Amino acid sequence: MLITIGAGEFLGVTNYLHDLSGIMERDKDKPVPVADANGKIIGAMRLWDAPCKHVADPSITEAMENFIASAEKLNAYVSVIAAQALMHNYHEIPVSRIAHQLEDIALTHVRELSNRNILFIDTLEKSRLYEQDPSEFWSQAVWDQFGDYRHDMVESMRCFALDRHTACVYHLLQVVEGGLREFARKIQVSGYKKPRSARRSNYMNALEWSALAQKMSDKLASQRPKSKTSKTRLRDRRTALDRFENLRENRNRVSHPDETEFTEQEAKEFMDHVPGFMCQVARCL
Repeated sequence: MLITIGAGEFLGVTNYLHDLSGIMERDKDKPVPVADANGKIIGAMRLWDAPCKHVADPSITEAMENFIASAEKLNAYVSVIAAQALMHNYHEIPVSRIAHQLEDIALTHVRELSNRNILFIDTLEKSRLYEQDPSEFWSQAVWDQFGDYRHDMVESMRCFALDRHTACVYHLLQVVEGGLREFARKIQVSGYKKPRSARRSNYMNALEWSALAQKMSDKLASQRPKSKTSKTRLRDRRTALDRFENLRENRNRVSHPDETEFTEQEAKEFMDHVPGFMCQVARCL
């Protein structure tokens, strides 16, 4: 299972437990007022020896809540249970024990994560792309009209963010194929066949792409619209098909991934171009 968590959240919360424990130990000789049952101050005692109910404790509660939320994201359940147990009764525990338990929980968390593999996204731009709403990246119109290809839309974004450039292009071209299929259906090109699903076994090969695109080009070339609206629609459709031609030659490369790998720059060019092509197609439907 792949879990998304920010580096600041991942590293910061455990450090916060260490820091809070360090502050308690640093101030351990600080006098703390002690009151009787009526609230009357009857003396003082060292912070280190005082129960937490005599100490302002919002920072402890906040640290535990933040820590538990992050640990749950990472399925670090041993750490979560330990933190929850501390939160349940820490008011009656001396500050010295609280400090030691905070350190123990932090160390438990580190040990628990020692058998996890961490994927690190090295740039802010790619991190944002990984987490970006796909309907925002692709446009709401494309997201709504090409629902069968949403998986490929999302995976293209994630693969690029994780430097899986050939896989990124593969998914992008499946989205392009979805656009091509719907485009052909809209202009009623003969020989068009809607797939049963967007599974890989239903994808067209490079020759099928070329044959369908040629039929579409011939169909558009034969049209003679009369109204202004029809002329505008035809112009948009021809523009969309021209943009498809720029992508078609790469279809065969993706069909033979053992022979060719796409570079980051090539994948980025696709990431810049394909959403625009799909928006153009969406306007033509």
